[in-house]
Amino acid sequence: MNYEDILYDENNGVATITINRPDRYNAFRGQTCMELLDAFNRAGWNKDIGVIVFTGAGEKAFCTGGDQGAHEGQYDGRGLIGLPVEELQRTIREVPKPVIARVNGFAIGGGQVLFYIFAVNRLRMQKIDESLEHTKKILAIEAPNLAIEAPEANKESAEEVDDDEDDDASVSERTRSKRARTKEPEAVF
Repeated sequence: MNYEDILYDENNGVATITINRPDRYNAFRGQTCMELLDAFNRAGWNKDIGVIVFTGAGEKAFCTGGDQGAHEGQYDGRGLIGLPVEELQRTIREVPKPVIARVNGFAIGGGQVLFYIFAVNRLRMQKIDESLEHTKKILAIEAPNLAIEAPEANKESAEEVDDDEDDDASVSERTRSKRARTKEPEAVF
């Protein structure tokens, strides 16, 4: 897809997606949303990309939401109002790469919502990190106990097995007791 409203760049494992409408304070229209969807999917599923940076061109605005001058009651794209913003928001949330918002100015209206998505994703990532740290702590406490129990269990199993004798006279008292507890009922035909 050729981009008119955005810039897309890949460099050293980083994909940079820029809304390139500084004269409109990077407000988006239907076409902008469609290009953003394409760019996020392109970067998100590219195995050579490790992170996505999302920003707006210029120094005044990150994004000011829907371009009110780009429509007469209906935007030019698909979706309920002609802007597939729900699809764009879902794509940003679900793309399998970290997405960093480089907010360089105003974030108003739909631009603020986009920024909010990044803030929520960051909180979600922090919760995942905290959960992983908690799991590591639990494993650090429990792992030594698990490591001790496993060899003892194997040792017991090895002691219970006699060389090649299978008659009750050669089986230890402990093994006989264990067999009695676990003996399955005989099938009746």
